[in-house]
Amino acid sequence: MVNDDVLKGIDQQQKSLSTEATRLTELQTQAQGAKGQMQAIQATNQLASAQVNQMQQIRALLMAQQTAEATRNQVIADREAQAMAASQQLRNSANIKVDNKPAKTLSW
Repeated sequence: MVNDDVLKGIDQQQKSLSTEATRLTELQTQAQGAKGQMQAIQATNQLASAQVNQMQQIRALLMAQQTAEATRNQVIADREAQAMAASQQLRNSANIKVDNKPAKTLSW
């Protein structure tokens, strides 16, 4: 479930890479061709804004990855705990007394 979300996020990021690359190229061209101080400032602000958006997307992907990894680790820990509990239960059931007599010892 969480892994699906991570993969969807990655897919969305890959799809937007081309669009973002084109937009960044346009912004760079505007910055280089700016006539006057105001146009240069506006182009610089747009570039800075685009960079902030990209950083936010990276953060979102990293958070999704961390969530997926934490979920995976929890699943592993749960499985290990279940296996230990089942093993303990099996060992305990081998020592059950029947009619107040100890059960036969199982040899492993």
